[in-house]
Amino acid sequence: MDNYFCGSKYSNILMYKPAEYSVAPTKGAMVVGAIMAAVMLIFGAFNVQIMMWLVFAGGIYFGMRTYRKVLGGVINYSNALNVGFQSAFFASLILAFFTFMNTSINPSLITEFIDAAEVQLKTSGLPSILVENTMQQWREILTPTIFGVIIIFSYSAAGGLISIVLALLVKNAKSSEFVEY
Repeated sequence: MDNYFCGSKYSNILMYKPAEYSVAPTKGAMVVGAIMAAVMLIFGAFNVQIMMWLVFAGGIYFGMRTYRKVLGGVINYSNALNVGFQSAFFASLILAFFTFMNTSINPSLITEFIDAAEVQLKTSGLPSILVENTMQQWREILTPTIFGVIIIFSYSAAGGLISIVLALLVKNAKSSEFVEY
């Protein structure tokens, strides 16, 4: 029996394969993550944040549904959660890379970010000495590398939370997957 693993000899993971074969979700998650990141970068260039988050959640959902199709139409919660988180993680890596490159080329973007955060903190009613100390610390530690790491962690965490909810909607495994004693 041929092994349908995501290799170049057999086929792309986004194509239908019978459920009895073992198919790793990583290749498909990388493709979905790359598509999500590309579309999010386009919307990010126009400062359309709500569309970025809709694309992010929609991409995670698409990845889960596609992997369910690959598995023959049946997916359990853990597999759906796995492919959703992997898609979000790969998208966050690509977004972090572009953020790192963009802030390395144009360091004034970090200054604009810090200035916007300072305005928000001042309008929140915090004591001015606390705002000044916080902004001083941010100016010292916020570099393109740190900014990229923040992007990886924040989008991965958000993708994990979105995946938790969407995996509940996408899963359709039979109740026989649970062992009763």
